[in-house]
Amino acid sequence: MHGLGWFLFSFWWLIFPIMGFVFGGFGMWMGFRQQQRSLDIIKSYADQGKEVPPEVMQALNNSGRNGMGYGGAYAPGPYAYGWGNRWASRAYRWGPYWAWRRVIIFGSLTAGFGIAAWYGGGDTSEPFTLVAIIMGCLAVGSLLFAILNTVFARHEPPHQP
Repeated sequence: MHGLGWFLFSFWWLIFPIMGFVFGGFGMWMGFRQQQRSLDIIKSYADQGKEVPPEVMQALNNSGRNGMGYGGAYAPGPYAYGWGNRWASRAYRWGPYWAWRRVIIFGSLTAGFGIAAWYGGGDTSEPFTLVAIIMGCLAVGSLLFAILNTVFARHEPPHQP
């Protein structure tokens, strides 16, 4: 097998990092466009000689985070940063929910690569075994972090500069 078919067959896995770069670049471009729109709104108020209303500034500050900024429009009640409303802030990323999610993901990947290594046979079992060991180490580390994160859960957002 030679030519393009050999290349695609041998390096099929490159689609994942390439798509990661593409999606990352697209996300950065969309963030840039959002910032440009926010600046255009502020410029329009400045051109009219008016002060930007606080509500507009609050909306512009929260728009980069899909309206989920600290104390934004989606942060009602005393449980806004704790277990009661985990979508209200970005604090959920460091909370127990996110930590246990990583345990499940890495545990599932460990099991999948372990099964592939067990039933793969031949030359394919060694790389799958190596990846299963690495994923297992990540799953154990995530498990320890999730336990600590559950025991010492934070119920307020991290300091925002």
